[in-house]
Amino acid sequence: MLFKAKTILSTQDLQDKINQLHVNYLPMNLNPSYERLKISAMNKIEQILHESTRKNLQEVDFEELLLCVLTILYFFGMRLKINNLKSRNWNWCLKRNFIRAETVFQDTINNLSPERSEITIKITFKFLSNVDLWQFESFVVQILEVILYYNNGQTTIFNLMLSDIQSTLFSDVKSARHRIRVLYDLLKSENWIIEKQYLLPFVSRLLELFSYSIEKNDLKLSAYGFLRKGFEVCLRRIFERVENHHRIFIITTMLNWFSVVNLNSDHVLEFSSLLDRAAELYTVESYTESFGPVETWIL
Repeated sequence: MLFKAKTILSTQDLQDKINQLHVNYLPMNLNPSYERLKISAMNKIEQILHESTRKNLQEVDFEELLLCVLTILYFFGMRLKINNLKSRNWNWCLKRNFIRAETVFQDTINNLSPERSEITIKITFKFLSNVDLWQFESFVVQILEVILYYNNGQTTIFNLMLSDIQSTLFSDVKSARHRIRVLYDLLKSENWIIEKQYLLPFVSRLLELFSYSIEKNDLKLSAYGFLRKGFEVCLRRIFERVENHHRIFIITTMLNWFSVVNLNSDHVLEFSSLLDRAAELYTVESYTESFGPVETWIL
C-alpha cells in the first residue's frame, strides 16, 4: 500500500495561511454565535501544524497564529467554565472542543519553544491583557504553566512577568495585583527548573522591587506600595520552593544586597523578617556548611 508523502508548506505559503487566520478567530469574545468560526479556525490551525515544521514556524511571523490559538483556548475554556457554573448538565461538545483547543495550544507552544520563547511569552501577555483575562488567575496559571514546561523550566517567564507588572502598575493597580498573584502561584510550579545563575539575579530583582514597595519618602515609588505584600509572598515562596543548597546562596545574596543598599531602620526590620524566614528554612547538614559556600568566603 502506498502512502502519500506529507506536504510541507513553503515559508511564504505558511505565512499567507497564518495571515488569513484573523478572518476566523476574531472577535476575541465569548459570544456563542461565533462558535462555528472558532471551530473553523481550530481546523485550520491543525492543518497548519500538520503541514509545517518547527523551523518554518519559528522563521515566520507567528503572532497571528498564537493569538488565534489563545483565542480558541479562551473561548472554549471560559465557555466551559461558565456552563459548569450555570448548569449541572455536562456539555460534552464544549468539553471535547476545549480538549482539542488545549492540544492545539500545547502543540503550538511546543513548536515555538524554547527558541522563540521570549516573543511567545510577550504575545501571550498581550493577549491576556487585551481580553482582560488576568483576573481569572487559575486559568492564566494553567496557560503559563504550559509555556514554562515547553520552555524547559527557564526563569525567562518570571523576569518578563516582573517587567509586565512594573509597566502595568502605574496605570492599573488592580490588574497588577492579579498579575503578581499569578506569579506567586507559578513560582510553586514543579516545571520550574531552578538554576543558581538565573535564580540569584531574579531574587535580587525581587528584593529591589520589595525595597521600592516599603519606601515611604519617594512619591515616584509610592505605587509599588500597593504590591508590597505581593513581592514579599513571592520571595517567601521562592525560599520554600528551592532546594536546601540554593537557600544558602539566597541568604548570601540577601546579605550582600543589604551591604550595598542604603536602608533606614524601618527597611531593616522589613528585610530582617525575610532573612529570618530564609534562615529558618535552611538546614545545616555539616559544620563546614554553616560557613556558607566556599566561593562566598572572604579570604
